[in-house]
Parts: sequence; structure tokens; C-alpha cells
Amino acid sequence: MVIKYLKINDLVLAYTIHFEARRSLSMRFRDEQLVVKAPLNMPLKVLDDWIESKKEWILRQYRVQQTLNLNEDEMWFLNKKIKLEYHEAAQFAYMISDGILHVYHSKRMRRENAYLRMRLDMAEKIILPIYHSMVENTGLQAKSISIKSMKRSWGRCDSKQHIRLNERLIECDIRFIEYVCVHELMHLKHMNHSKQFYVSIENVLPDYQKRRRMTPYQYAYLT
Repeated sequence: MVIKYLKINDLVLAYTIHFEARRSLSMRFRDEQLVVKAPLNMPLKVLDDWIESKKEWILRQYRVQQTLNLNEDEMWFLNKKIKLEYHEAAQFAYMISDGILHVYHSKRMRRENAYLRMRLDMAEKIILPIYHSMVENTGLQAKSISIKSMKRSWGRCDSKQHIRLNERLIECDIRFIEYVCVHELMHLKHMNHSKQFYVSIENVLPDYQKRRRMTPYQYAYLT
């Protein structure tokens, strides 16, 4: 790993370069850190020139990263920021009222635990009905479906036909959730990302490419 600095106008941005056994260059912001991946034999001059040519994209994505930042009393919900308020109560519950997500929890329950419980419960109530609707639309059915917290992907379909969907999908537009569900269901037919795989998705969701951007993290990747 190599750490370098890039100056764009008045901004000085640190970024890391990871040399890997790969054929192409890529860059993305991860946790507000710009990460560049390059082939093992890539000359530094070629790499520097490529990064220089991407300055406009880097600056634009840096600004997007700033908008993604949340205050302690906020979360992303269906592609919008929503405020959080916590209240002590006899039983756990939550509700949205006047644009505020109210979370009720007992005095003995830590606020962090109440937040996580609320998110998982909300994810199951929002994501699973959408998934089952997409099952009907595609005619495909996994052997099992689960909602999990995942760091690097919105969904996974394994060779045993088990599908996992990321609970963070509740942060995104419903049309994006539909796309992810169809994407994973299509892996039951195509365990790859071939042209035919995306044709199969397009047959169900003709606007799938537009849907892929309906998330707060729409500018996360550049390849």
C-alpha cells in the first residue's frame, strides 16, 4: 500500500494505492477515504496521469461524501435523511411522525441496542415484502432468504440458492431495493454478471440502470 496526496484547488486529499493482481484501474471512496486499486506492474507515472485525469470526478465524489455525513440524531431512510428521537417507555416500539423517527425503549436498554433492534425490525418489514413481490415478478424462488448486516454488498446469492439481503437497504429508495432483489434472484439462473444476466434483469426491470443510482451511495464506485 502506498499513501499519496492530491491537490485539487484548495483541497489536499490523502489517498491510498493498493497494487493487486488485476487488469484494470479502479477508485472509490470508502469511509470517506479515497482508495485506488492498480495492477501490480502499473508504472507510477501512468497511474499518476490517470488519477490527474480524474480530478473532477474525485472532487465531485468528495463533495458527495460530505453530504453523506450524518449527525448523531440522523439516519438515512428510503433515500432521505430522517431525524431520530429516543424516549424511555415500558416496551420497545418505534414510529415515524412529522418526519421524525421516534424510538421507544426501556431504561435498561442502551440507546445503541434500541437503534440496532429498530433497524433490523424495520428492514424485515420493508425488505421482505418487496422481495416476495419480486419473486412473483420473476418466477424465481431462493431456498432461503435472510436479512443481515453486511459491509461490502447489498445482497448475496450463493451456490446453494440462499439469498442474503443487507439491512442497510432501508436507507435506499424502494425502487433500488426492488432492483437488488431482482439482481440476487437472477443469480439463481446466472451465477455470474454476464450480458445475459443483465438482459434477464432488464426483462423484468427495463429501467434497472436508473434504479441502481437510487441510493445515497450512488457515486461510490468508479472503474
